[in-house]
Amino acid sequence: MPNLSNSNHLNVANSWVKQSGINILQKPKQKKSGKITIGYLSSDFRLHPLYYLIKEVLINHDRNKFNVKLFYSGPDDGSDELDEFKNIGDAYFNITEMSDEKVSGLMVKENVDIMVDLTGFTQNSRSFIAALRPATHHINWLGYPGTMGGLDKKPLYDLILADEYVIPKSKKSEYAEKVIYLEGCYQPNISSRPILRSVKKLDYGFKENDFIFASFGQSLKITKEMFSLWMRLMQKVPNSVLWLLTSNKTCESNLKSFAKNEFGIQPERINFAKKVSFDAHIQRHQIIDLFLDTFPYNAHTSASDALWAGCPIISVSGETFASRVAGSILTEIGCSELVVSSFEEYEKKAIELASQPDKIISLKRKILDLNKTSNLFKPKKFTLDLESKMIDLMN
Repeated sequence: MPNLSNSNHLNVANSWVKQSGINILQKPKQKKSGKITIGYLSSDFRLHPLYYLIKEVLINHDRNKFNVKLFYSGPDDGSDELDEFKNIGDAYFNITEMSDEKVSGLMVKENVDIMVDLTGFTQNSRSFIAALRPATHHINWLGYPGTMGGLDKKPLYDLILADEYVIPKSKKSEYAEKVIYLEGCYQPNISSRPILRSVKKLDYGFKENDFIFASFGQSLKITKEMFSLWMRLMQKVPNSVLWLLTSNKTCESNLKSFAKNEFGIQPERINFAKKVSFDAHIQRHQIIDLFLDTFPYNAHTSASDALWAGCPIISVSGETFASRVAGSILTEIGCSELVVSSFEEYEKKAIELASQPDKIISLKRKILDLNKTSNLFKPKKFTLDLESKMIDLMN
């Protein structure tokens, strides 16, 4: 929601934990020798954006030092990705029908040292398992961009993985968890991404001289204020079109009506991209001239997808975790000049770029070059850093 601070987010999370009626147990931290067992908990070990972030971290874990066990609480979507996850770890458990107490007992039996929740308070969440303290350490990471709160000053999760951009050190006190800072961006990415092929605007029904603004996030991220800003951009860039990800007919109709009635933007200038395979989705980013990020809920996985294809993103960073993710990704790849701190700057920079086609071309080249040299798409390096933090925890 717009206009919420980190403190508001913490209060909401605390209220959610309190109304659940759970008690957060206190268990002594145990030290052990030998391999460290990580239990990854998620409802998204399937065809889901998480796959394109976490898969190679799970593969790259050093099995001489770590056991990797997956606890899945989501639906059986019949996907190849679900089958991959079933075989990616040292053990896989479907906990969908189990009670929290039973899952906690299973984690204790499986000697889980570090429980990592990759879902948080999102769909099919089983985050309250952490209150039963089945592991020595409990980590909030990746699935929920914010604090998970706690009860009576006891955090539900004792730790959160972040970077110094998404949670500046000056904001640590506004999170219930203790912050573990990773090197670079907190978000991992798979390196095995599609090889880019040559595509043209004509291939997708656009004219070659169309300036394509696009935003491929979920429609729920599009606020009235954000969409109004985009409409002002379209008014000032006459040859521009807006390309959004398909959502539902009501949403699409409402957006087009608002654009026409409030800003005089003809409906045919707003287009909706159908859901396609991951490869086809990545390829089509290449024809986008400028990717328009959303606020206060930034593009996360979709920001990495766009950058892989050399697509420039303009993003505004706020105070909250969710509003700083794209800024973190852009900073990691070396494009901090595309991050702004206000809507006024956002609008000014977007118009400036739209009026300089040569600048867009050079930005695209820069991003494609940076993909090869930055750490954003280097999961092996990311995993080494993550493992060093986990070893430190257990010592």
